[in-house]
Amino acid sequence: MKELFIMKSNGRRSLFPVVVGIGKQVENIFAVPEKDAIGTIDIDNAISFLEFDDDKVKIKIIKKDFAEEVSGEYDFFFTPLYSDKEITYAQSRWLINQNLRTKENRTVFVINNLDDWIGKLAVLNPEKGIFVIEVLKGWAKGSGRAYKKFLNIGTLENEDLVPIAVVEGGLYDGLPGSHYAKDYSPWAVKDGKLFVYDENSKVVNVFNENGIATSHPFQTILNNNSKKLRRPKEIAFHPELPFGLLIEMGNTPDLNDLDEQRQNGLITFDQYRALRAPLIKERDRHAIWLIRWDTEDENRQFVPLMSLAGNLISSIDDVKMCSDFQFSPDGTWLVFRDNTKSVENPVFVSIPVSPDNPLFFGEPLYLGQVLREGMMVGAKGCAWINKPTSFVVTDGMVLYKWDLGNIDKARVINQ
Repeated sequence: MKELFIMKSNGRRSLFPVVVGIGKQVENIFAVPEKDAIGTIDIDNAISFLEFDDDKVKIKIIKKDFAEEVSGEYDFFFTPLYSDKEITYAQSRWLINQNLRTKENRTVFVINNLDDWIGKLAVLNPEKGIFVIEVLKGWAKGSGRAYKKFLNIGTLENEDLVPIAVVEGGLYDGLPGSHYAKDYSPWAVKDGKLFVYDENSKVVNVFNENGIATSHPFQTILNNNSKKLRRPKEIAFHPELPFGLLIEMGNTPDLNDLDEQRQNGLITFDQYRALRAPLIKERDRHAIWLIRWDTEDENRQFVPLMSLAGNLISSIDDVKMCSDFQFSPDGTWLVFRDNTKSVENPVFVSIPVSPDNPLFFGEPLYLGQVLREGMMVGAKGCAWINKPTSFVVTDGMVLYKWDLGNIDKARVINQ
């Protein structure tokens, strides 16, 4: 194992990554059930595993030439690790399922309409092989350029998707997977249940694996506090502990009156900018809410970890915009993107998680940014390694690997 370094400077801890040159262009990576490895579909028209050996990787081909273009100009969505025998991912309008033991590969078509796209993929029940596939259908009438979301619950049988139920999921405005898109009804899965925020009623609805409405303490707590929220944009659940996170931002301001005043000469351009600035600032201000159901104390069930009033997590006071919250497979770490200065090249931040911490979270450990200029790191450019717990990001040509599971062995540098 290469030596690890943590730098302490100005009250902030930063972990240096192991930087690995691949020699090939790799933009899509995902978690795989193999020690110290990640997967990719960008090498030699194949599903491959990249096995780490300190600052080198060995390429192991899993399945080659099962399609004319295994990679290419498609929208890909990968699931977290859910099985030791298979991987499944979405490719624009179909699913790819690869059995790692038999090497059988299946292409399962989900959408036949060229106006529709897969927007997201999640595993609802790993044991039963039940998936949730978000289908973005055309431009919803009267909604500008927004897709209508439908959450399709189903299983894979041979090369078919066997439908179980469909849950309506609200509007999605923008290109699938884009960080600039507006997802008005975020959803997530936890313990075989599907949680969907309803933008119209401002509540979370919960469905079981058959698409039947059910309940959960997270839902009860959030709905009882929904009047405190502005516009939820993301839900993230811890894989084992009894809590979840809700990330929200401000509502899109109505600037029609201001625009009209400027166009009619009632205010100057400088006045227009001065009046518009605080509205945009509030729109872009993000907040993080901790929702926990291990206590009957209502004051501890719904806690603002990051808000206008301040932050309850140390050393993240300068974080104003954030996204892509994801827990490590073993639940010991949370990683998110600090988009305050750049959405295209965010700062990755990690926080240790433990049931022994009063709010579950410890002191943040900054991971940093990729070094390649102009490279937008999408969600498909990040992956977890389970053994040892590590977080990996690709900038297209280079891999950045933060070995979070071994930070107790890191050498600390005080600056």
